[in-house]
Amino acid sequence: MNIDTRKTMLDQALLLFAKRGYEGVGVQEIVAATGVTKPTLYYHFKSKQGLLSTLLDERLSPVLVHLEEQEPSGDIEPDLTRCAATLFAYAASNPEMYRLFLALMFASPESPQHEIAAVHAERQFRAIERIFVRAVEAGTVEDDAALLAATFQGALHNYITLFLLGHVGLDEGAARGAAHRFVHGIGSPDSGNE
Repeated sequence: MNIDTRKTMLDQALLLFAKRGYEGVGVQEIVAATGVTKPTLYYHFKSKQGLLSTLLDERLSPVLVHLEEQEPSGDIEPDLTRCAATLFAYAASNPEMYRLFLALMFASPESPQHEIAAVHAERQFRAIERIFVRAVEAGTVEDDAALLAATFQGALHNYITLFLLGHVGLDEGAARGAAHRFVHGIGSPDSGNE
């Protein structure tokens, strides 16, 4: 398969999965949208699950690598701001991919598509958790790093969901505001909107 056809298959699968969900799209619809045959899809991706796995590996992994490469300083608010800015920039430029990722994370835990997404969600969680572990080591935070990471990850996903629904923007100010509110609470002035 040439690179353009492979890319087109991934692009079409992403658009269809993001629009109607993984379960709502059949292989026949993907191949029809791409102009290839089912044997071609199966030859290169083995299955619809293989196509989904490749899509996440190739399109979502780069932002996760970027998060994993960010070395936490122990100064919690700037570290969280940088993390939020990274995810917000990715979601703003790849809304269909992030919509699909969120949907897959909330699919039934027994489903194969959830298992595929869970690997990526775990990588994202571990990158966020490193920020809190470092802050605990630096003495700037005294709490359960894993619980804080899960809570912050959830907050970021809520911001991104609001963006996907057209209610908020995802820019550097939003990232600063998300980190500031997480660290200082809702009663403090919002430094993200200065």
